Amino acid sequence: MLKRIFNRAGDQFLMQDCGGGPGWHFFEFPSGEWQRSLDLGVVKDVVYSPDELQLWAVGGIDETNGFRGHLNVFDTHAGRLPKCVPAVDPQYYSGIRVTPDGKSIVIIRGKSLAVLDASTLKQTKIVEIATKWDMYQPFIALTPDSRRLAISSDSDIGIFIVDCLQWKVVDWLPGHPDSCVRCLAYSPCGKYLASGSEDQEVKVWQVNA
Repeated sequence: MLKRIFNRAGDQFLMQDCGGGPGWHFFEFPSGEWQRSLDLGVVKDVVYSPDELQLWAVGGIDETNGFRGHLNVFDTHAGRLPKCVPAVDPQYYSGIRVTPDGKSIVIIRGKSLAVLDASTLKQTKIVEIATKWDMYQPFIALTPDSRRLAISSDSDIGIFIVDCLQWKVVDWLPGHPDSCVRCLAYSPCGKYLASGSEDQEVKVWQVNA
């Protein structure tokens, strides 16, 4: 699955090589004009830091360089690896998001979420998710006000709702009984959550904001 990560202004996006290779490429939006490329190694997921001066990457397969259970910090322009933040435990990191307010980093690890302070990169919370298997391919959405997080994965048909103020699971949605959820998105008001699945069905859920 190709990753496309937009900056906050929405005028630039970062896209991974076809086939999940080590190259990541910056393009102008909406023209699609190529700007530059970076070699970040083979990583599972990447996000911009709140100031967009860094890229935060997790979940690669190169254990020698520590990608599997570490947060790796790259310079956005140079692409070099100035910092590697070791994991508190050896869990496999499969996804990463930054809350819209820029205060917290959420890392998906096994059957739980690790919450880090975005200013210090220090872990502050662990949120256990009652999924049957590890979340190797997670799908995540955050409300614009950073109060709620929705998460599902290819290992579970349900959708878990996390309160980002208390950092605990507060609701569960049945999802798509015959197929795994493949995408999630909140409405701008945060009152509705859309989920799409492999059965080519889209559901819209009314949720507590």
